[in-house]
Amino acid sequence: MQENNLVKYGIYGNGKELLFAFHGYGLDGFQYKILDNLCDNYSIIGFHLPYHQLGPKTHEGWLNELIGFINDYVENHQIQRFSIVGYSIGAKIALYLTQHFKVKLSKLYLFAPYGFESYWGLDFISKGFGNLFFQTVVNTSLPLFIMKMVKKMGFIDQHHFEIVEKEIGTKEQRSNLCNTLNFVGEIEFSRDFLIDLLNNHQIKVVVVYGKQDVLFPYKERNIALLDQLLLKKIIAVDEGHWMMTDKMNRLFSKEMDSL
Repeated sequence: MQENNLVKYGIYGNGKELLFAFHGYGLDGFQYKILDNLCDNYSIIGFHLPYHQLGPKTHEGWLNELIGFINDYVENHQIQRFSIVGYSIGAKIALYLTQHFKVKLSKLYLFAPYGFESYWGLDFISKGFGNLFFQTVVNTSLPLFIMKMVKKMGFIDQHHFEIVEKEIGTKEQRSNLCNTLNFVGEIEFSRDFLIDLLNNHQIKVVVVYGKQDVLFPYKERNIALLDQLLLKKIIAVDEGHWMMTDKMNRLFSKEMDSL
């Protein structure tokens, strides 16, 4: 693992093109190693998000330092164009960064994305009173019971439940979960502005949705937004929210040939 003050990352992949990568909750910057086609086509810098095992312990100033790091990296290596990938909450970071690097951005990959549409549940517990309420609840004996109920009601699937279950076992893990939600909740942008920006700068957007994903499904609320994009490829795979599988690797590798 390499780091630059707050910005911690790993480098992998064999391609000549550069890809900045942002992982999902409970994972790390090496998440995309399983996707052979991405690794074959790109040199990947996978960032470790705040409040995760390999990432920094705070998000204060992280986004600004991240932007500075990317600017310095592409300038020092004389890189004209690069791409960005984000999975789940990492997709929201990828969308936010699009505003800052629109001129140099070649492609934007979004897996099971959070950010294109408003998701009231996560929006509520990641801000203000909702986040304080969530912190109170998650530090009682109720979290696992609540997560089981949420899964039973169909708001999350089994894989997502297993990820969260591993992250609420200790007080430190529960604190990291609350801090992560608060961090993601602070990232804001205008979706309409972003769509205009992507179209005006002819940035191709590749969105991968899981047909069985109950957390961020491909439904009316985001179809209307995605329909406004001029350069896009929507890939629907027979997966849930968890997509980092061998099956997903095979499906995505086939789709990559037409991108």
